[in-house]
Amino acid sequence: MKIAIVVSTFPPYRGGMGNLAAQQADALARLGHQVEVLTPIEGAPRVEQRDGYAVRFLRAPISIGNAAFVPQLYTAVGSADLVLLHYPFLGGAEAVALARRVRTTGGRLAVYYHMDLIGQPPRDSLFALYSRLFLPWIVKSADRLVVSTFDYAMTGALAGIWGRMPADRLVELAPAVDTDRFVPGPASAALRERLKLDPHLPLALFVGGLDTAHYFKGLEVLLRAVAHVNRTAAPLGLVVVGEGDLRPRYEAMAHTLGVVEQVRFVGNALSDELPDFYRLADFTVLPSIDRSEAFGLVVLEAMASGKAMVASRLPGVRTVVEEGRTGLLVEPANVQELASALARLAGDPAERARMGATARDIALAQYAVSGLPARLDAVVRGIMYAP
Repeated sequence: MKIAIVVSTFPPYRGGMGNLAAQQADALARLGHQVEVLTPIEGAPRVEQRDGYAVRFLRAPISIGNAAFVPQLYTAVGSADLVLLHYPFLGGAEAVALARRVRTTGGRLAVYYHMDLIGQPPRDSLFALYSRLFLPWIVKSADRLVVSTFDYAMTGALAGIWGRMPADRLVELAPAVDTDRFVPGPASAALRERLKLDPHLPLALFVGGLDTAHYFKGLEVLLRAVAHVNRTAAPLGLVVVGEGDLRPRYEAMAHTLGVVEQVRFVGNALSDELPDFYRLADFTVLPSIDRSEAFGLVVLEAMASGKAMVASRLPGVRTVVEEGRTGLLVEPANVQELASALARLAGDPAERARMGATARDIALAQYAVSGLPARLDAVVRGIMYAP
């Protein structure tokens, strides 16, 4: 079967949507499908062969952030038996939905709904207008609506559309994690030495984009919480893995807050090195501040690595992180509550170990990437063989 995956960003760009699309492309290729990823690029168009599938970079004459105007998607998806559109994709989703509406015969369309369009002012108003005008039309163009969790889908922009859709058109398909790559193990003494970290210092880990598009990751809140813990409780270190245009601002904030000695900004980690950072940390933090965070692949990587999690109590995230069992949930953007959770895990190695062991078991049972091809195959068959 010929399957086209349409997504606004794709590796080497670092972001959850593109990483998930790559994960799905690999799984579908392993099932024997002919897979082509369609994604925008500002420069000259080109085609790259990845391991088992092709990536076609389409020139976007206009792009702002992760939005890109790619009208040629209308024809690019024409020969596919199935199109898997990762939403949001402003400037691309419209062409794909139009192609499905106009061509009453031929390929089918599945929309993987990642998250609501939120944004900061003034973009928030524009996003709200776009969602009112286009989201119902795009969703109704789809033969299937796929979501990472029903919890997220039923509590946001989809809520009004959700209730009017037939139940058989709604599918839950969670992301997966490589449980052979992200595994528990001893911390690297060489890595700790390289970062010049006190070996006795409890260590939290943040992994996420530091660019404007990922403003919602909540690193500012986390830095303030770490500063509070260091002022009022035991010392706590923080390693920040990620890169982007906001990094200088965050580094300046760490200096202003007086935690420059406790915080290490390491930039983007090499793929082979990322699991070492999880093993180095005592626990991981996902301090996202709004619904732009719908799941968090970082959560799965931490779970597979046997690490407890402190995460914001957001729809979607709260279904993966189990309060008191695999981690602690806190109100988004609440510095005091986040600081209390950080201090609690920093001061209780036994609780961290218990949560981490449970998290690893759940990752193996529910989210292992080895099971993704079978889960995807069930979704594809449900779409293609539905009446």
